[in-house]
Amino acid sequence: MAEPTLSLKLLIDTKGKRVLFAETDKDCVDFLFHILSLPVARVTSLLKNDGVMGSLANIYESVENLHESYIQPNQSKDALLKPIPPIAIRGYSAPLTLLLNDAPPPKTDQKFYKCSYYSNCSSYITEDPTAVCPNCSRKMSENMSYVAPAGGQQASSGEGGFVRGVVTYMVLDDLSVRPLSSISSINLLNKFNVKDVSALEEKDVNLGMNEAVKLLKASLQSKKVLTDVFLENVTGCELQVEETNAGSLD
Repeated sequence: MAEPTLSLKLLIDTKGKRVLFAETDKDCVDFLFHILSLPVARVTSLLKNDGVMGSLANIYESVENLHESYIQPNQSKDALLKPIPPIAIRGYSAPLTLLLNDAPPPKTDQKFYKCSYYSNCSSYITEDPTAVCPNCSRKMSENMSYVAPAGGQQASSGEGGFVRGVVTYMVLDDLSVRPLSSISSINLLNKFNVKDVSALEEKDVNLGMNEAVKLLKASLQSKKVLTDVFLENVTGCELQVEETNAGSLD
């Protein structure tokens, strides 16, 4: 199965050697917002060898190295090292899960139980068939059937994810996100004091797993994330890509 990728169109200031902003769609914005839902352990596992997680990396490795004989019999190290993010449980589409490629799938064999002695007992559920019903004090041992959501969380509009796909979005170099408009583009050029529009160039890029990890790392260290991720090997005007002159903005 091909690795999912996201598309962005960068607007580059070749004189300033920086990305001003990127144009992109809802999938990329959904991915960026999804970063906020990543468990700390997941972020640590991705970046523990890059020296950006401080002592959290030591905690992570301590759990990794701890022998199973020291773990409670009803616990698993994977519960700490590989927690399942809520987004994975809800079954969102592949682009949102670029940073979850080796995360364990949600359990499909999990069982739930209830007490059926009285009608008003059925409002309580448990994962433990020996649990006592708060209403009648009998065991909650009747098995219940869990219905998993259909592939992809769908909103009433028929779209999944967090934001609506009714507009193109602007992602700034510091990962600030806003709807794209001609006025916002012009205001941004004024903000960055761009005088020579002939020095502006567009560059189409893809965001895959490798770029996603770089973006995550840069987002913890930098205010120029897009520049660091996509222009890290570019100096001056030596843009080794197919670019189109963006001398005139719509």
